[in-house]
Amino acid sequence: MNYPGIFHTLLSLLLFFWASLTSPPCSFAAPIKENSEQKETSGYVQSGNPAENDTSKLPVLPMVTIIAAPEDRTTGKSILSQELIEHLPKGNGTINELLDVLPGVQFSDKANTSLQGGEILPPNLSISGGKTFQNNFLIDGIGNNSLLDPVSTSRNSVLDVSSHPQEIFLDSRLIGEVTVFRHNIPARFGGFTGGVVDSRTRNPEPVPGGWVFYRTTRDEWTRFHVDSGDRSDFENSHEASRQPEFTKHHTGLGINVPLGPKGGLLASFTELYSKIPLNHLGESKEQTRRNENFFLKGIWNLSPDDVLGLSILQAPYREEHFKSKTKNSDFTIEEGGTAANASWNHFFAGSSLAVDAGFKTSENTRKAPPHHYSWLVLGEKDWGELLGTTRSWEGGYGNIEKTQESAEARAEFTFPRMATSAIEQEISAGLEYAWAHGEFDRKETTLIFSLAVADSNVLCDQDSLGCVDNEQFFYKRTAYEADSVGATINNYAFYVEEQIDFGRLGLRPGLRLSYDDFMGNTNLAPRLAATYDLFGNSRTLFIAGWNRYYGKTLLTYKLREAQRPARTDIRSQTLDAENRPSAEWSSTYSTSATRFSDLETPFADEAVLGLEQLFSGGRLNLSYVRRDGRDEFAREKGEIQPDGFSYYILNNNGRSRHEEYSLIWEGRWKRHYLSLNATYQETESSAEDYETFLDAERREEPVWYEGKVVKREDLPRQDFNRPWVANLLYSVQLPYGFTFTNFAKYRSGFHALELIKKSDWPTLDIPEEVGSAYREEKEPESWVFDWKIDWRRNMFRDQALLLSLEINNVFNKKVPVGGEAAEFEIGRQFWAGAEYLF
Repeated sequence: MNYPGIFHTLLSLLLFFWASLTSPPCSFAAPIKENSEQKETSGYVQSGNPAENDTSKLPVLPMVTIIAAPEDRTTGKSILSQELIEHLPKGNGTINELLDVLPGVQFSDKANTSLQGGEILPPNLSISGGKTFQNNFLIDGIGNNSLLDPVSTSRNSVLDVSSHPQEIFLDSRLIGEVTVFRHNIPARFGGFTGGVVDSRTRNPEPVPGGWVFYRTTRDEWTRFHVDSGDRSDFENSHEASRQPEFTKHHTGLGINVPLGPKGGLLASFTELYSKIPLNHLGESKEQTRRNENFFLKGIWNLSPDDVLGLSILQAPYREEHFKSKTKNSDFTIEEGGTAANASWNHFFAGSSLAVDAGFKTSENTRKAPPHHYSWLVLGEKDWGELLGTTRSWEGGYGNIEKTQESAEARAEFTFPRMATSAIEQEISAGLEYAWAHGEFDRKETTLIFSLAVADSNVLCDQDSLGCVDNEQFFYKRTAYEADSVGATINNYAFYVEEQIDFGRLGLRPGLRLSYDDFMGNTNLAPRLAATYDLFGNSRTLFIAGWNRYYGKTLLTYKLREAQRPARTDIRSQTLDAENRPSAEWSSTYSTSATRFSDLETPFADEAVLGLEQLFSGGRLNLSYVRRDGRDEFAREKGEIQPDGFSYYILNNNGRSRHEEYSLIWEGRWKRHYLSLNATYQETESSAEDYETFLDAERREEPVWYEGKVVKREDLPRQDFNRPWVANLLYSVQLPYGFTFTNFAKYRSGFHALELIKKSDWPTLDIPEEVGSAYREEKEPESWVFDWKIDWRRNMFRDQALLLSLEINNVFNKKVPVGGEAAEFEIGRQFWAGAEYLF
């Protein structure tokens, strides 16, 4: 089905409807029931009295942002509103990049390397010390998490295709609000041992209108910090790992269409496109990256007590590549997918029912030439001589299709608040069901030809592969046979949570019970958070908590289990009597395979202590968080079994420990907004992800680290582990339509791990009984400033022109990438943009 074509048609129809509207705009925001807490709406707050909901008598109100204390002050969460998002430096415009301003969030040191300035994928992130694939990403309450192989990054592996922790890459232009939960996370959230990123898409506006925007950057507007020894290879690059030239275009439009007094539609399209010219076989050739979002959302007030929301998001992602120094090697990577969501909210007297449901399909697919050849540099296969290589490479590693389908439904009922003379309490309970099905499909056998013989007498069969008449033929090849496998997970969850207020003491006990039929595990996760109002005036609160979080179950190893072992074929190096290569091949099979194993679900136990204080017009929050991760995924390789294979299996040998101290203050006054946060953390981990080799023997193996013998699990984490990170965000509305935003980030130096060669052990007095030895490699601290300047000029009626300039790394700081002496973060970079609002 041609989804982009459908969306273009819908946008055209919506434009027609918008232009033909003559009725006055009316509200379609959620009704506010009597005695219930006021909620943020799309510009209107309605009463529960139907007579008062006659919006035809109400004036059109402007959009408002309600800023108030969070409903639950025990939860460690940070909220980015649509208003704030509009003024933040956006970079590529992904959600993950926005989260850089928040406490407890760390990116990989390689997330912004100078060597790959043309890439547009969202950077991976760690929240409160968690693994990058063990966060829970949500879009409108529905999961957006890949279960296929979320840590795979190889774009052109013969065995598999790359993936990402998120299924769909939502453009930040479509975000109404994003909330990041870091600690004391409520029981309604599960499937994580890191954090929760809850993104809510924009709602339709109550008045007709829209926007058109365009942003761009390029290599001419970018300063690259490249090691002098790598400068020549960088500037004459022929591979995507070095990108000296690129151009990025970020564009889109959106239309708001009110549908009478009770409903409205929002339709939007955005595209982020990157063009990366590289050298290829003596010529310049472009690689491209493209992420598109086609979005349609509707909200309807079915009655004074019922609100229905429907949305569909088509978000294809596509990369065009070629193999370095390889002819006829063009291949594409396709990711992203389609999500359809529905929500229904019903309001009772003092209570409510919220129902969310969604269906999603996503893919991680590679389309590539079916076979790869390593020709001798000879005759018509002579391009290797031009490149100074000993072989002339050709072809690719074949097509692979990996798909994930998922369906989710959840319902939460909030009971009426009960109060006695001493106690107030409110209970909420919910049910969840999630189904996910993953498939791996290699439709055709892929052959990798590796050893060739030069023979001027050779004659090839008409359909023979790996042979050139009167020139050469291959006598060795490796076959990756066609296969297909699928696996399914059914997840069930029930949770209950109660808010109890007893004088100055507030308690929020909760339980989350979950079961998945894939691992066959039933997990009970207790949650408990507490506050104590020291003076009874809500100005000084002590906060505490103890919680358990269970992570996700992955389909990765189940899909790998059914993949057939590689086959190696050998034939004679001499020709037969008719000068033809032998048709007889002798075959051997790889003795390595993958086996799925029943495991425990990874979990993390968390302890929290904190203090929240009204201070200088804002709220000051101090917190301490400790997390102990257990049963984390790693892998091992066993002994050869009676069937002749040695199996890679997943295990629960991973361990981690994370301690975090954070300080947060946020305040607003008049035209100013200021946010400060600082985090100190220490994280130790025995396995960064499920690809880490960690059998029982290796886990207990002593290692030498900086003059002492420790357990492997006591080694510091090698990435996402800057001890000190501090952020300052300041935004001010200036005269003449200008807005200025400054984002400053401080990252302390840290000690990366450097493996010591065994030949150097005697000079360092390292004992022989240790398995490995490491030393600290010190990395320097860094200060980086990002600025954004907006200028708005109001035009006739409600229309406006908005021009923007982003300057990232304003002072062009040269920041080393952790653990890599010859690699640095990108220098000063400009983004220029224009937007027309109507």
